[in-house]
Amino acid sequence: MKPPNPSPLPARFQIRKIDAEHLPWVRAIFAHSNILCSPLWSVALPQETRIDRVYKFWHAMEELMRINAIDSYSYGVWDTEYQFKRPESVATGGKLYWDETNLDATPEELLEQMDFPLVSVAVAYDGFKKPDMAVYNPIIKLVPLFGQLHHEMEKRDTRREEDRKPKREGEMIFRSGTATRRDYAGYGIAKGLGHWLMREVAGYGFGGMQIGVAHEALVRVFMNPPEPFVAEVAGEVDLRTFEVGEEGRVVRPTEVCGDVPFKMIVVKFR
Repeated sequence: MKPPNPSPLPARFQIRKIDAEHLPWVRAIFAHSNILCSPLWSVALPQETRIDRVYKFWHAMEELMRINAIDSYSYGVWDTEYQFKRPESVATGGKLYWDETNLDATPEELLEQMDFPLVSVAVAYDGFKKPDMAVYNPIIKLVPLFGQLHHEMEKRDTRREEDRKPKREGEMIFRSGTATRRDYAGYGIAKGLGHWLMREVAGYGFGGMQIGVAHEALVRVFMNPPEPFVAEVAGEVDLRTFEVGEEGRVVRPTEVCGDVPFKMIVVKFR
């Protein structure tokens, strides 16, 4: 029997599984958080096209998020005290109001148009059933730097080749990512949800979890897991010196990010 796993979050917040009906909201949180707020992507990518990129990223993640929802190890945090901004949102329990033709929208306006009570997400899947690379192609086509950085991370993985891939189902959870709405920063939600999910999947018998992070706060969350779990850095890329070839010359596309971390962290449950 799986041990009880109470939520560490304040009572107003509830942790629930993400279902297919929530995926447009999940993708909106990821798109807004990554493209407009991330210390990596919001800085390294061109600013003049960022609003258009938010809309396109929302579409590019569709199949990846669908697969994560099917695997049922993806969870979200709902604000039970959320106050809807528009009356028409009440009937459906929330709604996304983005107008993809409006390229002059501000980050604040896009956030205001995310009129739903889902405030944070943690998506994950059984690492033995890793999605085919074709699932990532729309994201890589939109943001080539995404593929370049993850390819570099694979080269810098310090684990033995045979230890990088699970040998059976139920062995290792792979986290696709985590994101929290900017208007819910400061509640400790990312830490609470991250640590809760570790205990939850450990209760299902998984032996560990891996996640890529590009934010110092998330490094602290995952490098300091709840006892008795232990964490280690399996690989990292120095964004200040990372180089790629571009039109016959070598460039450093993430140098502007400074000392922002880009790490692969493995948490061992036993």
